[in-house]
Amino acid sequence: MKPVLRWVSVLMLAGIAAACNDNVESDDPNARHVAEVAAFDDYLSANGVAAVKDPSGVRMVIYKLGKGFPAKEKVENALDVDYVGRFFPEGSIFDQGNTKLPLAKFINGWKIALGKLPEGSQARIYVPSYCAYGTKGNGSIPPNTPLEFDIKFNKIVRTTAELTRLGADSVAIDTYLTDKEIVAIKDTVGIRYVVTQMGGGAMAGLFDKLKFKVSYTLLSDDSKVVGTAEFEPSEGFDSRAVDQNPDALKRILTMLPVGTKVRVYVPSLWGFGTSGAGDANNPTAIPANANLIMDVELNEIVNP
Repeated sequence: MKPVLRWVSVLMLAGIAAACNDNVESDDPNARHVAEVAAFDDYLSANGVAAVKDPSGVRMVIYKLGKGFPAKEKVENALDVDYVGRFFPEGSIFDQGNTKLPLAKFINGWKIALGKLPEGSQARIYVPSYCAYGTKGNGSIPPNTPLEFDIKFNKIVRTTAELTRLGADSVAIDTYLTDKEIVAIKDTVGIRYVVTQMGGGAMAGLFDKLKFKVSYTLLSDDSKVVGTAEFEPSEGFDSRAVDQNPDALKRILTMLPVGTKVRVYVPSLWGFGTSGAGDANNPTAIPANANLIMDVELNEIVNP
């Protein structure tokens, strides 16, 4: 029998936003962690429930995959999340409500899940104690306690400054396209794109391992490419769509079939934002708040 979602009314936050445990003191913390993760996997397997498995031991059963973007830890935007917290495996509720805090304020298990689940997602996440409240516990949560949460990730709360910039960037992109007489498809978040070669392969999912190429050009100077990269799964890097930056790249990789080549016009908020990007040779190749032209070639889904 699959677990049933139970959404509740918004109540006071009572313990989710605690600091993550910095260390684990135990006679054998590794063995405990392995045992907790194995208990999650055994429970999910016995109930016929498919889960996304993170290397940390966090397990995510996704009921609805949203259409927005995952959260970013270093960004101070509040995350609007409804939640129910339960002890695993007995299932008794220890906390429930709504929170609006930045990702950095949450336990590691939440950081991992909300950093991969897009806005609008609904999921049950299983969090080993090392990624929750560790050896210290928290309030009614005893030390070394694995937890499960039903979460509804409503949205990232965008600032007025971000929304103003997104509007201005979208106007700049549309003006560029009009001036160049380019007919582009308009995505609902403000991304524009032109398919230069439509592939005939499968559609990639957010957690599929992918082989692809990408290059970047500044909208303000489209005469030269400022960065290129090729990605494929390797030891230590799965090359899933969800693992990629910027946000526009995550999105476009899951919108078109394998074999597609596409040119994407990216507002800075869905690009590299206020941080910009570069490499050792040119650390400011993509300046802060730069609108981008992104050429993407999706070559292969390489899941086992």
